[in-house]
Amino acid sequence: METYRIEITPDAEADVENCYRYILETYHSWDTADAFLDDYGETLEKLRLVAGRLKIGDHPLMQARGIRRWNFLKHDYFMLYTVREDLAIILAVAHFRKDIGNILK
Repeated sequence: METYRIEITPDAEADVENCYRYILETYHSWDTADAFLDDYGETLEKLRLVAGRLKIGDHPLMQARGIRRWNFLKHDYFMLYTVREDLAIILAVAHFRKDIGNILK
């Protein structure tokens, strides 16, 4: 089974930090914020196994840039990424409510 290397862009790293901070400030719970980070890590590990098998997204900007979407396993968040050979490049991390068009501008 092919596995993919993962590269996380600085923008995606900032997204994760912002999501973590938002959860912590909104729910006042380290456990809840840490659960988000745990889910992020588990989701990345699963992505290593399936990155190239997921389809390119339907949004026109995703189609034009070859961007795919992978939902977190336990939380209402997703990551946008591209694949180059055996490398999955994480471009953004966002909540389900976020508009993909605004993320990709």
